[in-house]
Amino acid sequence: MSLHQLCIVHLIRNAKVHLNRDAYRRFREEIRRIEECRDFDEAYTRLLSLIEWLKGIAPHFAKEIESKAEEYVNFTRFPEDVRSRVKSTNASENLHKELEKIRLNSGGYFQSMEILNAKWWIYLKGLITKRWMNPESRFKGCLRELHRMFLEIYETEEVS
Repeated sequence: MSLHQLCIVHLIRNAKVHLNRDAYRRFREEIRRIEECRDFDEAYTRLLSLIEWLKGIAPHFAKEIESKAEEYVNFTRFPEDVRSRVKSTNASENLHKELEKIRLNSGGYFQSMEILNAKWWIYLKGLITKRWMNPESRFKGCLRELHRMFLEIYETEEVS
């Protein structure tokens, strides 16, 4: 098992396409309340309630969210200090953006997998030795809890 978190920002953007202005305002307010929930069960229950409301006004959108409901609120399983970082896909999107820059700077394509791997490794090594050398203070403060979560998930898998 692994925790898969879908991006809340993208969910909100998608809602704008599927809902009228008033419904969108209510949707955003409900998502804000979900983000403030103390634990996963509370957030999940609130999201299911929101989905039930959506079924009456945007059934296709409601069905789409319902199929991935748990993945939208997994961030609530994490310590409160890091939830704002976990609920978004900004970090992975930034890595993809950097990879795209590398591709464009290479003439629009990579001549081979070896060149791709070499250029990507150079970029990642720079992150590891500079920017990622020291963990963000939010994560630093709850490393023990994150480590416990990791062990709980992966030690259980090994036994199964």
